[in-house]
Amino acid sequence: MVAAGSTAARLRLLGRVRIEAADGRDVTPRSAKARGLLAYIALSPAGIAPRAKLAGLLWGESMTAMASLRQAVKEIRNATVGLEVFAADHHSLRLDLERVWVDVLAFDELVEQAPDIAHIQAACARGLLEDETIRAEGFEDWLVVEQTRCRQHLVHVLEDRLARALGRAARDLAVGYAEALLVLDPVHEQAHRALMRCHADTGDVAGAIRRYEVCRTVLARELELAPSIETESLLQEIRGLAVTPPPGFAPGRALSERPKSSASIAVAYYAAPMNDAVDQTLGMALAGRLREALSRVRWFSVRDPDALILPGAPQEPEPADYDVRIGLLRGNRQVRLLVELRSIELQRILWAEHCDRPLGDDLFDLVDGLAVALAGRIDREVQLAEITRVRRKPIETLSAYERVLRAIPLIFELTPEAFAEAGRMLQDAQAADPHDASVYAWRAFWYSINFGQDWVSDLDAAKAEVDFLVRRSIELDPRNALALSVAGHIAAYLDHDYERALHLFDSSLKLDPSSAYAWDSSAVALSYAGRADEALRRIGDSAELWQQHPDAYYFRTTACIALLLAGKPDEAIAVGRQAVRENPNFQASYRPLIASLGLTGRLVEAERYLRDLRRLHPDFGIGWFKENYPPLHGEGQEHYIDGLRKAGVRQ
Repeated sequence: MVAAGSTAARLRLLGRVRIEAADGRDVTPRSAKARGLLAYIALSPAGIAPRAKLAGLLWGESMTAMASLRQAVKEIRNATVGLEVFAADHHSLRLDLERVWVDVLAFDELVEQAPDIAHIQAACARGLLEDETIRAEGFEDWLVVEQTRCRQHLVHVLEDRLARALGRAARDLAVGYAEALLVLDPVHEQAHRALMRCHADTGDVAGAIRRYEVCRTVLARELELAPSIETESLLQEIRGLAVTPPPGFAPGRALSERPKSSASIAVAYYAAPMNDAVDQTLGMALAGRLREALSRVRWFSVRDPDALILPGAPQEPEPADYDVRIGLLRGNRQVRLLVELRSIELQRILWAEHCDRPLGDDLFDLVDGLAVALAGRIDREVQLAEITRVRRKPIETLSAYERVLRAIPLIFELTPEAFAEAGRMLQDAQAADPHDASVYAWRAFWYSINFGQDWVSDLDAAKAEVDFLVRRSIELDPRNALALSVAGHIAAYLDHDYERALHLFDSSLKLDPSSAYAWDSSAVALSYAGRADEALRRIGDSAELWQQHPDAYYFRTTACIALLLAGKPDEAIAVGRQAVRENPNFQASYRPLIASLGLTGRLVEAERYLRDLRRLHPDFGIGWFKENYPPLHGEGQEHYIDGLRKAGVRQ
């Protein structure tokens, strides 16, 4: 394949067809069939395709097929004039592959030379002609075969690169290649095992076990299979690392042997020798602000860090479960923050990261913004670590708090079986501790998902139950932000009282600005209320809180709804596809995606997603939508329903 740097043009077929001249000019033909013609020729042997076959594929047996082909050829010639890459004679059409770089054909080179693995992952996510709609039965049949062949080629290239990276212990590259493989093939066990191994090799045992759980869930959902012997053996090896304490480690009590009602955490600032008084003041202020932000996360118990870091200080009866350590370096124009989250039990770093922020005039805003973002990330990381710990314990030994932790991943798995098990686990938690506000809040959250999945048989009884749960949670803990967030969602989704819902969300966010669920649900309510642009701003403002969330599909669905109602169906489609890929059991992801596909004329793809939705929700139709979906203010209702109708949704 010709090198990209020596070409007259670059042809991209992953996603939407686009051809660029060497000087960067976009010379893409405007009509979809002319673009399809280019794609077919580029993927033909030696870049040559017979005219008669092309006419039949794209225009069928129409009397005007050859005339339409001539018009498309003229359009391509006009678009690429001066490049000398396209030629036509009476029998065939030709693309000079010695002068045209084609991304699919050069994928091996792209992988070899790309400076950023994210570029590779983005290419894998797009798919061959995935963003094109070319209505021609023959061409669509050809495209299905080519998409499969293209995907297999990309998988083969990435498998080869992954093996090489693992062989030379290039861990960062291996992680990137493995993640790109999973974009193409979510059930690729070799890629899952590579990620498990890479996490374990860096001491992130919790991350390795989480990756195993992802693998197990995806295999069960997609193939109804359990992980292979190789994967299970690797898991046991990694668990051995997790349960074997380091030499000389004597904590005085095992976390797995005592009942827990919360996770305790300490935050401390560690000054570097070169830090001056301003650095130390800034670092200590950030540590204090982070302790404040974490104290708003009601399932945390924030400890005084002095006992952990000051020599000779009196010891606490028990050390904290987790220790957050902050370092800070200040340059002329920016601040670099270094953060480590440690498990005291395992004496391991569970998560470490650095982030850079511009050093502006308002240090208060800098400290507040960093504290909120860090609190959200630490909340997720500790929750995942606690869930991993609790999974190792017999169910009968679990406290109410630990039963909630066992229920959370089952809720977001969103299979009927897992969801029902989560409900039973939360009921048991309430029986175990009827005075724990968080138990009532999570039971209310469980009901809110139940409503959205249309799994409620008695709506009035369920509504009364969730009202009681929210009220009881707030009675026990008036500062429980999750309970207020659920109350806001119910006010919007069931009561259609958007003004009251937004007031509840504002109250929730004042209590806990790092609550991804409150940010998300408030954006949904804004979309219902006809304020989709404001919803998108809110989604953007909270991006750091949810983009790396283990259940990001939940938040992407909100973005899909807002983008559809903001008149941006193409962007809604991109986000919606990703949400459905991440969890095809979430019904709410399909509805705005299908409507967006209908509005943009992607009817074949819309039909595929509609079939998938009807397997989950056989009664879905325009009538169900009008009766059960919250009424949308402004032109949103008509816009949404118009998209569903165009996508083929029946009354």
